[in-house]
Amino acid sequence: MIRVGAGRIAAAIIVGVAGMTLSACSLLSAPARETTATPTATPDPVPLAQQLPQLLKEGQTIGSGALRVVDHEPIDDPRAQHPLTGTLTIVVDSARRIVVHLRPDDPAAAATATADFEILLTTERHDGVPDPTETLRFSLRSDLDSVTADGELVLPLGGDAVALGDPTFLHSLEVSLPGDARVLAAAPIAWTLPSPYPGLQAVDHGIATFAHGATTVEDGVITGYTPNPYDTVFMVARRFGITEVQLLWLNPWMAGDPDQLKYGVEINLSPARR
Repeated sequence: MIRVGAGRIAAAIIVGVAGMTLSACSLLSAPARETTATPTATPDPVPLAQQLPQLLKEGQTIGSGALRVVDHEPIDDPRAQHPLTGTLTIVVDSARRIVVHLRPDDPAAAATATADFEILLTTERHDGVPDPTETLRFSLRSDLDSVTADGELVLPLGGDAVALGDPTFLHSLEVSLPGDARVLAAAPIAWTLPSPYPGLQAVDHGIATFAHGATTVEDGVITGYTPNPYDTVFMVARRFGITEVQLLWLNPWMAGDPDQLKYGVEINLSPARR
């Protein structure tokens, strides 16, 4: 009995050990599961300049003005004695380009106007309002210039200026002689485009990190801000309760380099001074 019992016990032990061995082998031979993290695509941020309001619609008439002689220094050039004058309208063509239609007071002047004169859209003002801190000028001379049968100059604005989605920061059309910055005639532009930010007003929430500069206040309204070193567009915008895009809209000259504030150079914070 003892032998029989011992044999059964031994057999059971052998079977158990064999089972454990098989289980261990099975565990060892099972392929390890690898977990691969699925990368989440992060879209590239849209540059600030590309977020500016785009107000231009095909077929719109968006501005008008009267080009008149302005006071200037005497210039020893016959063309300066009879500068280009006339009436203008500004439209948006089928390619969403800004096009100036200029009807000269002297119809004969249309044929030689672009050769005799430099015609510019500019941020300079001729309406009594102070000029902006930075001056931008855009030439209207291009290969697309034309003259209609009734003597109207058609001058498309060339270039790829994304800020021109709202061109109301261009306050004047100016005429000068090629190579001479003195203005012979100018037309303040009356724009008909609505503001994309009606009621926009900067409110100073106090000095903050990277927004340590000084404000300019006129008649109780904040009109400007002079940056300190290391100030950033993001923090300056937060200080005054506006967005970065709104800050760029207020200062179109920053469109080419919106991440840089110039130390000591005042930026605009007033829509009326844009």
